Amino acid sequence: MFCLVVLVVEFLLLTKLKASPTENCNAVVSSTCLQQCRNRSPCRCGFTSGDSRYTTCNQTCHDSSCKIMTCSSGTCFQQCHDCHMECTSGVDFCSQRCLSGACSFVCEAKRCVQECKGQECDHEHVTPICRTIIPSVYLLVLAGLFAATTILSFWALMLSFREMKNWDRRETYFRVKSNSSSLDSLCSVDLKDP
Repeated sequence: MFCLVVLVVEFLLLTKLKASPTENCNAVVSSTCLQQCRNRSPCRCGFTSGDSRYTTCNQTCHDSSCKIMTCSSGTCFQQCHDCHMECTSGVDFCSQRCLSGACSFVCEAKRCVQECKGQECDHEHVTPICRTIIPSVYLLVLAGLFAATTILSFWALMLSFREMKNWDRRETYFRVKSNSSSLDSLCSVDLKDP
């Protein structure tokens, strides 16, 4: 049930995020958005209103003012206390450094790194996020199996219809043959009588 609630909230957040531009860039240095997000939540990085988007998003909060960061840029960094970070599937590298508190991290990026207090997270103090991710290879295999099953079913159906037609032809042939042999016997009887 918790997973369902999390998925619905994520869907609503993503729907809202796709329509809004990047918020709260305190500075932009060579296509890098630097955020501090004081008393603003959620922070969004990577969604822009124009054609260009930031290649790197870097969010740093020295207090607990950062709560949620959703990133879709090429590279995403977050350094925070008691916060949540989400990286979409288009991200190459996603890194969260949790300084204190119960941080959570949802990462669909190509490479994900999470540190807690300067070391790798033991995941006891990290909030688990439920998400089912089916790799595209499995989806392709399932699509291939579905196509093969469909083709084989269609082929079996065609063979069964063909057999039914042949069965009807054989039955008709045997009826005609038995009727013709009966007629031949009747004709031979008629010829002998006169």
